[in-house]
Amino acid sequence: MKSLRKGFKPALMALAIMGSLCATQAQAATASGTSISNTASLSYTVGGVSQTAVASGAATFVVDTLVSMTLTPQATYTNVVPNGTQQVTKFTLANTGNSTINSILAASTVANGVSIYAKTTNFTPTGCAAYQDVNGNGTYESATDTQTYVSNLAAASTVAVFVVCNIPA
Repeated sequence: MKSLRKGFKPALMALAIMGSLCATQAQAATASGTSISNTASLSYTVGGVSQTAVASGAATFVVDTLVSMTLTPQATYTNVVPNGTQQVTKFTLANTGNSTINSILAASTVANGVSIYAKTTNFTPTGCAAYQDVNGNGTYESATDTQTYVSNLAAASTVAVFVVCNIPA
């Protein structure tokens, strides 16, 4: 069989956020739900003479939840063969927000003739689905990696995600 290098680059099109759970541990960004208080004071001089310092009352606010994720392909293309089944492309999903997130995964294909990653497709994959790397070994295993959602992904954490498609003749 001839190997096809063009075109198989399915994109995870929808990462539907089901909900967010507040992270209670310190993160690189300030965690969602954290209360921040601040008081300002001003000291100044006029003509070299110190003036009475002015202080504001304390201002307090609660840090909002930032939902931010980055999806990065692990290869610029995936080699496939005609009539190939369960052809896999691996991605890394990173939680770049400030709270633990839960997400549903969904896959979408790039249609025949569309250019993506400097390649032009010459076929349209079918039966595509997206799965989390449940055991974290970096290899798609059809009997193990059946989870179509990401649960409790902490801020500043990553998880591998696989897009699996069938290739037409």
